[in-house]
Formats: sequence, structure tokens, C-alpha cells
Amino acid sequence: MAEYCVADTSNVVLKPENLTFEEAASIPLVSMTALQVLKASRLKEGDSIFISGGAGGVGTMAIQLAKHVFKAGLVVTTASKGEKERLCKSLGADVVVDYKTTKFEEVYGGIDAEKFDVCFDTTAESLQMSNIVKEGGRIVTIAGMATLEELRRIGGTAWILKLFVKRRVKRKEYKVAQSKNADWSYLFLSPSQDDLSTLAKHLESGAIKPVLDKVWDFHSEDDNDGWRGAFNRSFSGRAMGKCVVKIA
Repeated sequence: MAEYCVADTSNVVLKPENLTFEEAASIPLVSMTALQVLKASRLKEGDSIFISGGAGGVGTMAIQLAKHVFKAGLVVTTASKGEKERLCKSLGADVVVDYKTTKFEEVYGGIDAEKFDVCFDTTAESLQMSNIVKEGGRIVTIAGMATLEELRRIGGTAWILKLFVKRRVKRKEYKVAQSKNADWSYLFLSPSQDDLSTLAKHLESGAIKPVLDKVWDFHSEDDNDGWRGAFNRSFSGRAMGKCVVKIA
């Protein structure tokens, strides 16, 4: 958290004119993550997708992209009842499962239950998703420990990685998914100017929109109103969308 930073020009695009600077600041990390996962999952028009953690930063963008850009036929997510449930539905979710009272793997894991073409895990629940994915379906997670293959893909080649990180085929999540004739993979965000440009176009057209929990003042001396408050809110797990700090 700093007043100034240096950014490589290959990692930036022009801010859409219909966004405030605070809204624009909320976009790159979560939106590129959501976009890259949906592309990696090969989600196509008419497919069904399950997204865990729909009211979070990545979840709010994943719902919008899946429904309004990739044209998914069914978007199901998890969120608590009330304000978060209403937010998810306003963004395009067809069904919101209350994770506090209901286990999604029980609702959609039955023999006669409709399964999903794609499962997008933001909450470290990809193992349970093996119960709700179709044969030939894909589970992609961004939560928990990455796979060795994914770390190497983004440029991590240190030998010490082998001591702590498992290959994909050794992960329980992968093995269980394979037993259901489905695929499981981990994805790390990769910087991409092309993806940022794509997102800028969707933001300009109104297909997707920023979701901000609140904007905090960097210079406030009050721990609740200043940048500390933003971090506390973010780490609390109660935020809806992104927490943004304004440098004024």
C-alpha cells in the first residue's frame, strides 16, 4: 500500500471513460483472474457453471462474465442470504445457495441432480466440486496451494518448489475429479494487456460493471476509515466486491 508505484506499460491500458478512478482500480486483479479461469475452463454459450464465493471480488466478476460475456445458460453460486444473495442475483446469478445452511455438494451431488459443465472454485472447495461436475466437465481453482506445473507456467523454476508443491497428478482433488471422468486444474493470474483491453471493452459497453464494497481514505488517521480499515474489511471475508483505498 503506497502513494506511488511504477507500472510497466505492457501491464496497463487506458481507463474506460465511464469508470471513476476508484472503480478502475478495482478491476485488473479480480477481473483478469475471472476471465482467465473462464477461458481456461472452455466455458461456452449455453453451458452451466457453478461459482463458489459469488459475493467476493473474483466471484462478482466471474458471475458477470459467465452470464453476460460467455453467455452461460445457468449460473449458480454460493453466498449468504440477504444483501449478498441479492447482489449475486443482480449481477446475473440464476441460483444462489446459502452456504451457511446448505452444502452445495448435497444439493447438486445426488444421482438425479443436474451437474455442471464448469466449476470455478474461489473458496478452497474444489474437492467437493467433484460431486457436482459432469463427466467431461472441468474444475478450475484459484484457492489454496498451486500445482508445480502452474508455478512453472508463470515462471517459477526454483528447485526448492519441489519440496513443498505437489504435481497435479499427485493432488487428491485431481485424482477424485479424474475418477469422475472430469478435469481439475489450478490457475494463477498471468499479466495480460490483451485481457485488460478485452475487459475495458466489456466495461465500456456495460456488459460488466465494477463492484465496490467501499472506498477508504489513505490519509485518514482513523483505523476504521483509513487504509487499515480496508485491509481489515478485506480479510474479514465480509466484503462484497473490492475494497478500494483512495490516495488523495
